[in-house]
Amino acid sequence: MNEEYLKGKEIGELIGEVRAYNENLREHIDEQKKWNENMEKEVNLLKAWVQTTTGKVVILTTIFGIIGSGCYIAINWIISHWK
Repeated sequence: MNEEYLKGKEIGELIGEVRAYNENLREHIDEQKKWNENMEKEVNLLKAWVQTTTGKVVILTTIFGIIGSGCYIAINWIISHWK
């Protein structure tokens, strides 16, 4: 009878440890989900910033390209006109 009691006690301790591990795992999974959601928000914010910044760079590059080309044509016309 004493052996059965000790085995039952060991089984009860093991069940308690498994339940504690399961609870810790659930808490960790919940914390990981929260962290993933926060990271997803930050990544979306950075993606939006990159997209708007890229658009601004493309527009400014086009504008400066047009202005630069106009200046180049004007300077070449002035130089050729004086010669």
